[in-house]
Amino acid sequence: MGTKPTWANSTFVRTSLPMFGFVVICWFGLSQLVDSKLRIRSGVRGYQKVDEYDPMERMKRLASGPAVSSLQEELKTMQHEVDINNFTYKPVPRTDDDDDHQEQ
Repeated sequence: MGTKPTWANSTFVRTSLPMFGFVVICWFGLSQLVDSKLRIRSGVRGYQKVDEYDPMERMKRLASGPAVSSLQEELKTMQHEVDINNFTYKPVPRTDDDDDHQEQ
């Protein structure tokens, strides 16, 4: 084998050149993702079809949820759903491991 050329031993080639390559590849990938999202938005009419094709739109829709106007209204709805004054006590069945911990 022959000796390496001097440019192959330089710090720029060993450190900076791979970093620039990584940045260029990431930039290209992100531009492709953004371009495809814009094509989906412009090509599809209607919210339901965009919801099918674009998972980000679906996540935004699920995250927003039903809006509650005040805390009092939320408290009233929770009190109607759960009655804390009228419940039946059902003991949780114990396992053998729980019995061992109580004896110690």
